[in-house]
Parts: sequence; structure tokens; C-alpha cells
Amino acid sequence: WTPEPILHDGEGAACGGLITTLNDFAKYLRFHMEAWPARDGNDPGPIRRATVREMQKPFVFSSFRAKDTLLDGTTLNPGVSFYGDGLSWQIDTRSIVSLAHTGGLPGYGSHFRFLPDYGVGIFAFANRTYAPAAAGCLKAINLLIEHAGLKPRTVGVSSILDQRTKQVAEMITHWDPRLEDEIVADNFFLDKSREDWIILSKEVLDAIGTIQSVGPIIPENQLRGTFQMVGKEGRVNVRFTLTPERVPKVQELNITTVPNP
Repeated sequence: WTPEPILHDGEGAACGGLITTLNDFAKYLRFHMEAWPARDGNDPGPIRRATVREMQKPFVFSSFRAKDTLLDGTTLNPGVSFYGDGLSWQIDTRSIVSLAHTGGLPGYGSHFRFLPDYGVGIFAFANRTYAPAAAGCLKAINLLIEHAGLKPRTVGVSSILDQRTKQVAEMITHWDPRLEDEIVADNFFLDKSREDWIILSKEVLDAIGTIQSVGPIIPENQLRGTFQMVGKEGRVNVRFTLTPERVPKVQELNITTVPNP
């Protein structure tokens, strides 16, 4: 432990001359997290939520971690990291995305990390030169995930996803050319011919008998989701993805039988 002089104002002093407190930095971290999920409605700023999310995107590959162990023996999940606009973007084998930044100067060490899909973040400030604050934050985040029962934020069903759910269920049941022209993307029948789709869907749907109901869509995001079709003899999962066009259309479709319990 060695006393360090406080640097004068400038780009190297507190990285731009900014000095903060735990309470103020918590507001900054909350501002990052409130950009999620993508949604309509009031957007008070000072920066639009969409712009904040753009800042958080991964741009440049950084590293791959096959396995890592902290100093206290804690094992971290394997994952891959990218770098964005001042933030490290990571995803691990649990499909959990986290964003983080580590800072340090003579006399200081810091780290913050948050999970956009879970709405939780953590940060640590230390008064030692380049203190390894990241290790404690990583361990704390993992403890929250594993023991606090955290669940990902619920994704709302967009109006177009709901509309396409009904149309996809109708399409794979009857294959009406007029409906196909309305809802499928240019690549759809190039990836698999219409004739092959008719054969596949008939085999799968015949195996579950007369369709009795079509379940609600469970969204993965605003343009992708899964719903079930329930037949007299079984069920099938129907998963589809829409194109990011002004009028989104079906670009990918998967139909799979659900095993009986």
C-alpha cells in the first residue's frame, strides 16, 4: 500500500475529470439498464434508449475463455468476449449476456457489470492502484444468478409477432398460395422448396391428429418466437423468425414434435 498523489484535472485525472459517488454511479448504471428491453413509450433521455443499446453492441472480438478460476477458487463459466463503445460485451455457456468496464489509475481500481436481460448490475470502487475489482463483481453476479432465483425479463409480444403466429398456423395447415405470398420472405422457399414443406408439415401434423388448439406465442424477441399446436394425439412446437423489414415476413421456420411426457 503506497500513498498516491491525486492527479490534476485533465484527461488522465479520473479519466476526464469526473469524480463520482456510489449513489451517483448507481444512477448511471441504472440508466444503462433502463435501455432494456427495447420498447415503445416515454423515452425521457437525455439519450434515446435505442442509442444507448447501440453503444452496448459488440463490435470487435476480444477473447475466448474456455475456463477460468478466480483467486478464491470460484470457477467461471466459459464464454466469449467482444468490445464495443467503451464496454466489454460477454456471453457465457448459460447464454447470459453481460456488459462491463474496468477502470484504474494510480490509487484507484474499479469495475462495473450488468445483465441487460435480467435488469441487475453491480459495481465496485477500491482505493488501491488498479485493484482487481472485477473478480469480486463477477463472483457476486454469479451468486445472484445461482442463488437469488433471478429470471430474465419477460419479452412482450409485438403486434406483428402475434399476427404472424395465427397466419403461420394457418399456412402450415393448408398451404394457401395467397397467404404464402403475403407472409413469407424471398428466401423462404429458396431455402426449402414449397413441395418439401408440404410433405414435412403433413407428416408432422398427421402424427398428432386433428388440431384442437393453437397456443400463444412465447417470444424470444420482437421478431422471433415459438408456439404449440395441440392435436388429439400429441403436440408440435412451431418456431419462426421474421425479417427486420418495414413489413416483417417469415424467413425461418421449424416444426418439431413434442415428446409425450
